[in-house]
Amino acid sequence: MLLKIFIVEGKEVFLMKKFVLCAAMALALLSSCGVGNGGTATKTNKLKGAYDNAVSVNGSSASACLTLSDSALMGDTNPYDIDDYYNATYTAVVQGVNTYLGLDSSIWSEMIQTRALDGRVSEESNGYKVSWTYHPDQGLQVTWRVA
Repeated sequence: MLLKIFIVEGKEVFLMKKFVLCAAMALALLSSCGVGNGGTATKTNKLKGAYDNAVSVNGSSASACLTLSDSALMGDTNPYDIDDYYNATYTAVVQGVNTYLGLDSSIWSEMIQTRALDGRVSEESNGYKVSWTYHPDQGLQVTWRVA
C-alpha cells in the first residue's frame, strides 16, 4: 500500500515506497556483512572466544601473555622479554588457543620446534592464518588472524 503524503514542486512523494526501499537496502547490506555460517564476523568472534576461554581457564596468566585487537589475537610466551625464560603456563595458553580455534595439531608441533633462525613462520588451518616467531630471549610470539 502506498501512502501519498504531499506534492512538492509537481512531484508526488510516497512515504511507504521510500520506507520499503530503505528497508530492502538495509537488509541487503546486513546480509552481505559476513555474518552467518563461517563468515568473517563469526571467525573474529571466535578469536575473542579463544581469548575469553584462555582467561577463564588460566586467569591473569592468560591476560598477561595474550592481546586481543579488532583483527587479531596475539600471544607471547615471554611477554617481559626475560633472557632464557620459560613459562609453562604461558606456553599452555598458546597451545590452548590453537586447540580452541580447531587448528591442525601439526601446527603446535611446528611451533615448539621453531628456532630463532627460522624467522617468522606462517600456516593456515580451519579458516585462520597463524604466524609465529621464536627467540630464546623473547619466547614464542604468535599471531592468529582470520584467513
